[in-house]
Amino acid sequence: MTPEVKAFVESYKFKPMPDMTIEEFFKLYNHEMWRTCSDCGEHFDLKKQLNHDRCPKCNSKNIK
Repeated sequence: MTPEVKAFVESYKFKPMPDMTIEEFFKLYNHEMWRTCSDCGEHFDLKKQLNHDRCPKCNSKNIK
């Protein structure tokens, strides 16, 4: 590894990560795990929900 590449890698690994909430993390990363609630018929992206085992509309656990 050249000294320039080594210096770049060393400086890059200490860059601060931006502050983000759990909501922002789920909205930005790995979308499109679609689920449908069997009780109310709501179709939603599971990765955008904070509560991953309930329907965001009716709060039912009966999702598929």
